Amino acid sequence: MDNETNLIPVGDNKEYLEILEKKHDEALRNLYTGTTPREVIFQRPIRGGAQVDYVPGWWFVEQLNALFGHLWDFEVLEQFIGEKQIWVKGRITAKGPGGVTVSKTAFGGSDIKKYGDKSDKVGQVIDIGDDLKSAATDAMKKAATLLGIASDIYGKREVLEQTSPQRAQLETLYKIGKTKNMSREEVDAFAEKEAGKSVDELEAVAVLGLIAKLRSR
Repeated sequence: MDNETNLIPVGDNKEYLEILEKKHDEALRNLYTGTTPREVIFQRPIRGGAQVDYVPGWWFVEQLNALFGHLWDFEVLEQFIGEKQIWVKGRITAKGPGGVTVSKTAFGGSDIKKYGDKSDKVGQVIDIGDDLKSAATDAMKKAATLLGIASDIYGKREVLEQTSPQRAQLETLYKIGKTKNMSREEVDAFAEKEAGKSVDELEAVAVLGLIAKLRSR
């Protein structure tokens, strides 16, 4: 704390410490009660047509700063850039009460954004750096949820994603493939050949059509 207070004029130290304490108490209350302020909760669509709540990365950073007095770090341990997606393995390390160090590791991902049909650069990657940043932010947020931050939002979202219409239909498709001695990879290849898209890009209604085709084989 001495190092932090030296960053500002001595006359403002009391006010600065009061601000830090207030932010810490608010973050601690959010953590212990398992509640995320409504004003930082937004919505976005997921595959299958459902809408899910999400919390932006900056709020996670604010909570980590408040809880650990800026004594935390996020590092990317591994990364992989595929043709359509990027995944990142990241780790949060923070100093808790009594100087105890805690670490949480999680994977995050991002689609690779490309120029659309209306651009003269159609099919080219727009900015791989931005995509890597998105994947790293996703990994950071997921690691933070393992500390309990925004657990009310992301615990609920995990259930929704696993029970979405598209996911349920995919599991049915895989089960039918199994009865025909097809591995999940072979079912994926079948789906991509028939629909022209990977299974992760298909909506529930498209998967239903593939189910009918696979049954008739």
